[in-house]
Amino acid sequence: MKKKRTWKGEQVFPYLFVAPYFIFYFVLELFPVIFSFFISLTEWNGIGQPLFKGAANYLRLIKDPNFFSSIGNTVAIILISIPVQLTVGFVLALIITKFLRRWKGFFQVLLFLPYLVTPVAIGVIFQILFEYNGGTINQILDIFGIEPVYWLGQVGTSRFVVILMKVWRSYGYSMILFISGLIAIPDDVYEAAEIDGANILQKTFYITLPMLKNVMKFVVIMTITAGFQLFDEPRTLFSEAGQPVGGPEGKLLTIVGNFYDVAFTRFDMGYGSAIGYGLFILLLVSTNIVNHLFREKSS
Repeated sequence: MKKKRTWKGEQVFPYLFVAPYFIFYFVLELFPVIFSFFISLTEWNGIGQPLFKGAANYLRLIKDPNFFSSIGNTVAIILISIPVQLTVGFVLALIITKFLRRWKGFFQVLLFLPYLVTPVAIGVIFQILFEYNGGTINQILDIFGIEPVYWLGQVGTSRFVVILMKVWRSYGYSMILFISGLIAIPDDVYEAAEIDGANILQKTFYITLPMLKNVMKFVVIMTITAGFQLFDEPRTLFSEAGQPVGGPEGKLLTIVGNFYDVAFTRFDMGYGSAIGYGLFILLLVSTNIVNHLFREKSS
């Protein structure tokens, strides 16, 4: 039998169709990663010729108390905000899917709206709410005869405002993911549990939560990732309030805030890139820990 001759264009066209993806991936993803790693091995101010320093920036990183302080500040915010965000998102998802099915679309959109607000706008909104002189919260406190609180001038209250701001922005995202997981649980499972006499709490803890394990893991990983990237909201919040980037006493300086200060304020691009790779390692370790915690136990 004669082999069917194919036109050369039939072999070229598939590569032409997939080429834009690989071009954009290389230019916008792969090249910046490789270039930033190279810069992390140099001393560079962003203008002149990079001076190769080897691992000097990484040795400086593991001795930098400011870096570890920013890690501690970020981890503290994450550890407090994750349980609150998960609880609020899960409870709202339960209420919407079980008791507000008729209005599900309306409440989904309404509660998801804070996630669509830009981080800078959120920082401005919370600055207006918690401003010492004339802030909305202090005005409400004044109605009840309570002295105004310097929310953004003290470490404890500032951390509370940042955590509240983060939870307010992100609970809708968690809620949507939980709703998608709840919808996927068959009604037959709940009906069988009701026949056996299970109440609402028993169905929640023995059916709903175990069957949402994968969704829960994904939400936790995404929340941790977003927490380590926290920057725009607290930066806008404190700058509008006349506070330094890291808040009172620098106790709210996040890892990305430290990176921004080093790379784009001091123009120490080499060390800033090393901080970026330190953040990457933290994310990698955190993700592995979460995967280990949610791993199925072998019988």
